[in-house]
Amino acid sequence: TTSISAALYQREKTGQGARIDLSLLDCLTSMLTYVAQYYLTGGEIARPQGSGHMSVVPYGAFATSDWPIVIAIFVEKFWKALCDAVGLSDMGTEERLASAAGRLENRAEVNERLQERFLTDTQEAWIERLRRAKIPCAPILGIDQVMQDPQVLHREMIIDLDHPKCGPLRMLGDPVKLTPEPDGEHFAPPPTLGQHTHEVLGELLGLDDDRISKLRDEKVI
Repeated sequence: TTSISAALYQREKTGQGARIDLSLLDCLTSMLTYVAQYYLTGGEIARPQGSGHMSVVPYGAFATSDWPIVIAIFVEKFWKALCDAVGLSDMGTEERLASAAGRLENRAEVNERLQERFLTDTQEAWIERLRRAKIPCAPILGIDQVMQDPQVLHREMIIDLDHPKCGPLRMLGDPVKLTPEPDGEHFAPPPTLGQHTHEVLGELLGLDDDRISKLRDEKVI
């Protein structure tokens, strides 16, 4: 989509069109980002990190007494604030853990001590405490929690439609919000089997009614 938009903008500005050559493999390779750069620069081959980060500690998911949370201490100023917020101030003052390199070297110990602490309270309690300390964090939500999230509902990402066979039907909304909205029907329930056969064969493929009727009689459609 971005490539098409860029090509159209180029044509609009220069009159020069463009042929877009885009492959799934190229796109996935580009998404290796810093992991690829570590290899290209220093020959480091990435290993599975779970939810963690190759060069940032602590960074990832931690279990609480009910639902897990994610924290991301990617800037030094957050480290001591995190330790104070979770009641591990002594760890925040340890010289060997004061730098990103030191924590990386002691990844297992840092994560183990934090994990033990996070298990002492609930997701909600920890998120409230960490946000108050301005620590980058977020709850990991179950699908039921996402579907009831106030912001998700406010953004109309859950919609109600009337299905001809099922009746009222709840579905996901559209993440793209346009102002003004496009003319015409924006949402429609999933089609029933064969609902648009006549339109496809007639309007798109140009078959006349007699030909379509014959196909029906012969049970081709």
